[in-house]
Amino acid sequence: MPLNSKSVGLALCVSAIASAGAQVIPAPFGLKWGDALAPILSFAERTGSKIDTQPGSSGRETIDVQGPFSNQRYQRLGFTFQADRLVQVAVYYRAPDESNEARELLAALRGEIEQSFGSGELLETGSEKNADGYLETRRVFRWERNGCAIWLISMQVKTAKDLGPPRGEISVVHANLGLSRQVEIDGQARNEK
Repeated sequence: MPLNSKSVGLALCVSAIASAGAQVIPAPFGLKWGDALAPILSFAERTGSKIDTQPGSSGRETIDVQGPFSNQRYQRLGFTFQADRLVQVAVYYRAPDESNEARELLAALRGEIEQSFGSGELLETGSEKNADGYLETRRVFRWERNGCAIWLISMQVKTAKDLGPPRGEISVVHANLGLSRQVEIDGQARNEK
């Protein structure tokens, strides 16, 4: 199934549901772990999305694709490649300003993931002031299967002087940890030769 704007939506885990029996967490949107960059660039070109490339550590590169995406709630997609192989996909949603709506979106996304993979592990919840004086409120869940993982992350930020609602983002991050580690090991072996 090729990546296109009509086939992706709030149910970003549909491909995960189909493969849940194998207990492997697949890449979303019909992509495959280890895919090359071409399908992502083709998708961005077809949708007229803005593309930003961000170099990372360990030979990683993230292609950030900014919406708008027709009929979708998410606003941005991040595709991370290591040695030109897809190892991570992040889907970013703007958290609604109204806290009840933000909780409902988080619960809906969590419910979709749990339908496929059961209960996730709550890794973090709480609030703290960061170094810049902003109050950060986070909730982080994780599901892990056979070297792959999904993280559901809700983060809201507010300054003490800000009287409006907190600004926030909810992200669903799919990663193939095993492939990422293997690519890293292979790269180190090549460098040692």
